[in-house]
Amino acid sequence: PTPIPELCSKDVLTMSRLDGQRLTDATASPEAAASVATVIRCWGRSVVEHDFFHADLHGGNVLLLEDGRVGLIDFGIVGT
Repeated sequence: PTPIPELCSKDVLTMSRLDGQRLTDATASPEAAASVATVIRCWGRSVVEHDFFHADLHGGNVLLLEDGRVGLIDFGIVGT
């Protein structure tokens, strides 16, 4: 998701909506399995290559987007 600056403030972050299905609600399929592998690779890279990472990553915070991409939401807890 991308920030919407005119709706953000010092205390509020408003971002675009991601349309998809939560990973915890997904039907088992090769596509869902591939998405899980993508999430694990991306998360691992974020831990070792960047200054912060998503520290509350679970199936409810991972969306399988309609176009086949994976979306991460709820960055309320991050690690450094």
